[in-house]
Amino acid sequence: MMDRQTSKWLIDHFTLYIKIMILILLMVVPSHTLSVETNEQHDIEIRIGVLAKRGINHALKKWEPTIDYLNQKIPGHHFIIKPLGFDAIFPAVENKQVDFVLSNPFYYVELEALYGIQPIATLKNKLGSSNSTFFGGVIIVRSDNQNINSLADIKGKSLLAVDKNSLGGFLMAWGELEKNNINPYEDLSQLEFVGSHDQVVKSLRDGHGDVGTVRTDTLERMEQEGLINIENYRVINAQVTDNKTHFDFLRSTSLYSEWPFAKLPSTSDTLSKSVAIALLDMPESSTAAQSALFAGWDVAQNYSDVHELLKRLKVGLYHDWGKVSFKDVIRLYWHWMLLGFLALLAMIAITGYVSRLNKSLNISRQSLQKAKDELDIRVQERTQELANISQEKQLLLTSVAEGIYGIDVNGNAIFFNPAAESMLGFSVDEVIGRPNHILFHHTHSDGSNYPESECKIGLSIRDRKIMKVNDEVFWRKDGSSFPVEYISSPLMEDNQVVGAVIVFTDITERQKAQEKIKAQDELILAQSRHAAMGEMISMIAHQWRQPISVIAMEANNMLADIEFDEVKLETFSQDAKRIIEQTRYLSKTIDDFRNFFKPGKTKDSVVPQKIMEECLDIVGKSLEHNNIVVITNYQSHRNLLIHSRELLQVLINIIKNAKQALIEHCQDNRNIRIDIYEADNNLKISISDNAGGIDTHIKNKIFDPYFSTKDKKSGTGLGLYMSKIIIEKHMDGNIEVENIDNGSKFTITVPMDGD
Repeated sequence: MMDRQTSKWLIDHFTLYIKIMILILLMVVPSHTLSVETNEQHDIEIRIGVLAKRGINHALKKWEPTIDYLNQKIPGHHFIIKPLGFDAIFPAVENKQVDFVLSNPFYYVELEALYGIQPIATLKNKLGSSNSTFFGGVIIVRSDNQNINSLADIKGKSLLAVDKNSLGGFLMAWGELEKNNINPYEDLSQLEFVGSHDQVVKSLRDGHGDVGTVRTDTLERMEQEGLINIENYRVINAQVTDNKTHFDFLRSTSLYSEWPFAKLPSTSDTLSKSVAIALLDMPESSTAAQSALFAGWDVAQNYSDVHELLKRLKVGLYHDWGKVSFKDVIRLYWHWMLLGFLALLAMIAITGYVSRLNKSLNISRQSLQKAKDELDIRVQERTQELANISQEKQLLLTSVAEGIYGIDVNGNAIFFNPAAESMLGFSVDEVIGRPNHILFHHTHSDGSNYPESECKIGLSIRDRKIMKVNDEVFWRKDGSSFPVEYISSPLMEDNQVVGAVIVFTDITERQKAQEKIKAQDELILAQSRHAAMGEMISMIAHQWRQPISVIAMEANNMLADIEFDEVKLETFSQDAKRIIEQTRYLSKTIDDFRNFFKPGKTKDSVVPQKIMEECLDIVGKSLEHNNIVVITNYQSHRNLLIHSRELLQVLINIIKNAKQALIEHCQDNRNIRIDIYEADNNLKISISDNAGGIDTHIKNKIFDPYFSTKDKKSGTGLGLYMSKIIIEKHMDGNIEVENIDNGSKFTITVPMDGD
């Protein structure tokens, strides 16, 4: 039976043959045929394979919101999820049944070696109040089991694990047992693989084994889901969380790089970049992140820690690590073997010739023996040289799309990967041994000099800290520059800093996308303000209707008194005062609406209650006219440093929508309730109504631009979208909507930045 390396060799050659045949077909098939087929296509289906470590149903529930997120962020493509069991993920990638794959790091390193998949992002797991791109394993027993208190006590006991290839569910625990000279395949009474992390925990609970092992966060998530009581389990070899790791979950092992999101070689680079940008931009508060209980995505890790573990255990890709098979000898040294064979032929010919020349027999034998000895020495030397090359470093540097280079403590380059060559235009020979700062990091984006003493790459070496930077530029060999995001990590050896490794990415396309989104938001904001002007005119009409009626009535009374010669100074004076009073009210109304349209680019310190009262002054008459009662409950009276004009616009938008919903769906007892209070150092403003609530089919769309349930004459679909933009981007807050008893409630959350 062929091993995976042999299979990969055959697949690579067969794939090359297929590519040649496709190229020939493309040259033969008329171009107009292809164009017709292209025009008939609709949204392109993109398949994302996900390792179902806790079962297919759990994988669908956890990752479908991420699929919805990508469908929203990347138009023209229809993303679907394909949950894959531990035995199904390799055939799916090999047969190109998926375009992207999300798996644990063990499967990733094998898929990378066999099929050339490349990571584009690494999962950021949510750890209580912090985030991490690492995870580990946890070894557990039931809390009532007092016979097992250390790793050494596990010898001779039964162990429940997820799968022989599960990194967090078996291999990490094996790594810890191996340090204690325990081989789970030889030194246990029983080793059972039950298929999922949840099943390990449940089987241990039901007494089917002595010890269990799962990945970190499994116990906490199962308790959160109400499946277990975590107090019924005890952790063996518990690791203490320190200030360096900031890792809040229970664990028994070292930490390893989290799950990678990877692309297949057949997946286009353009689509891969779009997916990577969308994942990196995913906010922690998004539905996708909250559903999967993680904090978004980070740049792809290098997974060298996983390679080291697999090497030590000699599993998976490194099953034959340290062994040299006959096939390997043929593949690596065929040219030397051919040379030896030719030398052997030469020896036979020379020996035959020398046999006929008796006088030269001894000399020829010595010469041939010397040649053979020298050849053997050269083969041994070459074998030793190849054995000293680090396979993991070569694989890392050549396979990733990010630029990677290393420097020594003096800033001189010591390695430079192909992606860095491509992006910067420098060859390896032009960079190695030379200072990187002088070559391509010498100047700021505005053209000013960038002193090496201020360089953050050098700072990471001096301070022994990882530096992440996203506001600088690198300079190409041709003199042009491009914006970069880079991470500089100190390179340690024997607890001494010997240099740094820099991983960088060209973020030109990301910045263009952000600028495009910003321009679009500004355009929509302008449209929203224009739409608001018409609504304000309608509100002015409601505000002025009663005062104008009073002025007209008083003026008629005064004219009637004059006409009938019944003018009394006291009555005449009272009528004039009432006219003046109503005129002042009209003037105040003009000031209120003028303040609404006043630009609010700077923050001002105001009491939120005052803004709400100003809002009700503007819309109050319109609500009164439609028999809508406003109930207020103000519990916070602290000053808040905010954009008060923009908050006023948001409040008017929400109350106006509530009014419209009450008019359409509620005949009697119409009311709007307003609560202002504080929670967790945040200001909360909730606005609820009794209009029956929002249809669940459209609830997730109401904050989308141009989405409206009204006809085009009654609404533009921009009010709630702009409200979300103002609260989240201008005030670093949050706006949410939920259905309550017989109505809906909007809640605005803004940090209390100042008093």
